[in-house]
Amino acid sequence: MTFKLFTRTIRAPFFTATTSAVLLGNLVALWQTGELNPWMLIGSLVGIATLNAGVNTANDYFDSLSGNDEANRNPSPFNGGSRVIQEGLVSRRTVGLISLVSFVIATGIGLAIWLLTPGNWILYLGMFGLVTGGFYAAPPLKLGYRGLGELIVALDVAFLPVLGGYYVQAGSFHPSALYAGIAAAFLILGVIWVNQIPDIEADATVGKRTLVVRLGARRSRTIFPVIIAAVYVSSVILVLLGLLPYWTLIIFLTLPLAIGAVRGTWANYDKPKDLVPFEGKTVQLQLFGNLALSLSFALATLVPL
Repeated sequence: MTFKLFTRTIRAPFFTATTSAVLLGNLVALWQTGELNPWMLIGSLVGIATLNAGVNTANDYFDSLSGNDEANRNPSPFNGGSRVIQEGLVSRRTVGLISLVSFVIATGIGLAIWLLTPGNWILYLGMFGLVTGGFYAAPPLKLGYRGLGELIVALDVAFLPVLGGYYVQAGSFHPSALYAGIAAAFLILGVIWVNQIPDIEADATVGKRTLVVRLGARRSRTIFPVIIAAVYVSSVILVLLGLLPYWTLIIFLTLPLAIGAVRGTWANYDKPKDLVPFEGKTVQLQLFGNLALSLSFALATLVPL
């Protein structure tokens, strides 16, 4: 297997979703404590990326087993899985093996971090992410098939990485990490929401009852701008309440991306091929939104307002 094929199989470009959230948590801790351990930062980034690889490949394995990805007539770089199984590039067994190895490595890194931090919270957070991520598409839980997928993604790709990133630095929790995770959660919820719209037919065929399937494409289109608006509204409210620094408002620099994603999705929700660029914009919004939030805490540390 070539390196290019391997990165496609594990969907490495999408690791930015979780790693940017972990970075955010680390920098919230810097703002609170004034200290940053670079080795804990690196360890938490590598650990979450490896866990992400395990989750991605597990989902591809079990979505292929259920026939979900095979039934998808509207795949794109952003939805429908990596397609390596469907295109005959990698066997289902190999994808499953990669998932298992990734989970083992992620567990090893998590245990090492746990031994270096006080208490057991890193262990609890890691176990929750491992179970919910692993059983997102896998039986018997199949959480993504039961209308719980959106909640699990918000937890596993936003709140848990932010909280975990904070904890590895501070050795404790602080409400500011939870508050910072709110905008991050809406950002990733926007990504999964728009990416599920082209998947409605395939998901419904195999009984994957996501919230988007339950609502239908037209009503899901209406919900999407509400999710994106919540990123900015929640940030303003938390700043006005004094719970987050004023620097947090630099997230508004991403507003042009948000407007483009919302307008494009509104106009093309029923045209899967035309929707693809706006799926991409939403992915970019999630990444740059998390990076803007991370930068805001770095700036708040250097230049308090």
